[in-house]
Amino acid sequence: MPKPILIWDFDGVMADSTAFVFAYWQTQMHKAGYNFELSDYQATFTHKFPFEYLAENYGDIAAEIKERYSAFEAANYPQTVSAFPNFIKEFKHISPDFEHHVVSSNLAQVINDWFVIHKIDQHFSSVVGRETAGYKDEKITNLLKRLNRKPHEALFIGDTTSDIHHAQKAGLKNIAVSWGVHSRAVLEFSKPDIICDTVPELFKLLVDEH
Repeated sequence: MPKPILIWDFDGVMADSTAFVFAYWQTQMHKAGYNFELSDYQATFTHKFPFEYLAENYGDIAAEIKERYSAFEAANYPQTVSAFPNFIKEFKHISPDFEHHVVSSNLAQVINDWFVIHKIDQHFSSVVGRETAGYKDEKITNLLKRLNRKPHEALFIGDTTSDIHHAQKAGLKNIAVSWGVHSRAVLEFSKPDIICDTVPELFKLLVDEH
């Protein structure tokens, strides 16, 4: 019998990357004459794709920031951004019971490099990053088609309202975690199936659900 599938978002769920990404974007925005605060950064993740939000609201510099950030990210992210406390240990404990995939707005190579550093690369069957065209709901749907699996066989875990909307559109049960970009209060507006507030709570739930 095939294992149940966990489809993970990456940033804000596994990797504590908000400060890393926000600091770079804020610096670039200020250089261009824009006031860009944490609330502005968080707002990008209410959109279907964060860089689309930048294009719509900061159109004159969005493409340049995306290009510069991608190079900066590839060079610095894997060795700079930490995992959330206890995530790696808890993940390794439950990993054998599931088939793991990632669907993220980050670069797949950055995620894979981070996995190698944290010694969990062998636990993931695939990583779908922003190099792959389409929104997350399309990527989730295409992933399940490739695996010949149905939405009810998979669970999506994310940290933003856009994550939850994409999972809902793809027909997946979903868990929102409140230690990433969006708070519990913000996440509640998207009506996720479950909200978890701590890493141990998430992994206990996964064990119980399994």
